[in-house]
Amino acid sequence: MPKYKGYANRDTWLVALWLDNDYNNYQKKRRNKKSLLAMKKPKLIATLKRNFKFGDPINWKNVRITEIKQNIREG
Repeated sequence: MPKYKGYANRDTWLVALWLDNDYNNYQKKRRNKKSLLAMKKPKLIATLKRNFKFGDPINWKNVRITEIKQNIREG
């Protein structure tokens, strides 16, 4: 399966990009790491949409949560 900049697809890459490169998102991600990792996909997506800033349109149905959780775990 082709990758997009190391991620499964563009939407997954965008979520990871905004989590890492927006200062407020990054701080929230670090502060809430344990709770974010414990969430199942629907709740995690709802939490990200409600509490984090994404400056690009994201098709959340395409986002690979396992990759996002790996991003959260690593950083």
